[in-house]
Amino acid sequence: MTAILLMGVSGSGKTTVGTLLATALGTRFVDADSLHSEANRQKMAAGIPLNDTDRAPWLAAVGVALAKGNVVVACSALRRRYRDGLRLAAPDLRLVYLRGNRAVLVQHLAARRHEFMPPELLDSQLDTLEPPAQDEHAIVADIDSSPSDIVAFVVNELRTTGPHRSHVRRFTVDSLKGGCHCGNLRVEMRLSGQPDSYRPRACDCDFCRMHGASYVSDPLGSLVVRIKDDSQRGSYRQGSGQADLMYCRQCGVLVGATYSEAGGVYATINSRVMDGPPPFGPEQTASPKALTGEQKATRWRDIWFGKVTVVVDA
Repeated sequence: MTAILLMGVSGSGKTTVGTLLATALGTRFVDADSLHSEANRQKMAAGIPLNDTDRAPWLAAVGVALAKGNVVVACSALRRRYRDGLRLAAPDLRLVYLRGNRAVLVQHLAARRHEFMPPELLDSQLDTLEPPAQDEHAIVADIDSSPSDIVAFVVNELRTTGPHRSHVRRFTVDSLKGGCHCGNLRVEMRLSGQPDSYRPRACDCDFCRMHGASYVSDPLGSLVVRIKDDSQRGSYRQGSGQADLMYCRQCGVLVGATYSEAGGVYATINSRVMDGPPPFGPEQTASPKALTGEQKATRWRDIWFGKVTVVVDA
């Protein structure tokens, strides 16, 4: 059994339908709401919509759940690029879209109580929603039917249409490249979404502000760092003594930061070292000084590149 992603806005019945669908198919059910961090839960409970930085570690966790297969995952997955990123984790993913108009959704929300998703966030979700395109081969079920009828319809569609491999929409540039002024340190990153959907994080620590650093990363992407002369690779230990800020001793450019632990290496790149005009979205301010050492490490594991290769020229 392949992985099934049940998408839709709050109030569309994802948990109810997902539980019934998993039972009908004899497979596991995972509610993506259970994969949110405590910080995300508190933010949503306060009626504050999540931004892409908040969503990144959550979507990475959803991707891990889907990659295991034999599962129905209920997840809003409102934007196309979120779904494209999940397809990279589970290429044979089947998409089921629970579609409903605002009036029906409001009725559903009024009849339930959710731990951290207040009804006030519905309009924000509807504004964010990008319904599946034709090349996503979604099974579309209208939520004005009963949950049991929806499940019967979806099961029939799954059995009669057979497996479909949804098309992952790629951006035109296969990889983004950059580096320091003298070329001693070069980076090449592959992102799971459109570059302009990533908002670089302008760190407010003194060292990063002095170097004008604003970081970009993707836990679903990959990064290659190429070093010509390793003796000219400088390293500045971040304030809490956990991460290494990597810069070139020859030209002084701060290229990025790495964090190492037993499980591997994580990295983020200074968006301002990329070749050509910056392809990313508007910058946002990040304040790591307000976090504890453990909170920083958890955040880096969640949102930095986890697939990192460092190549040193002989």
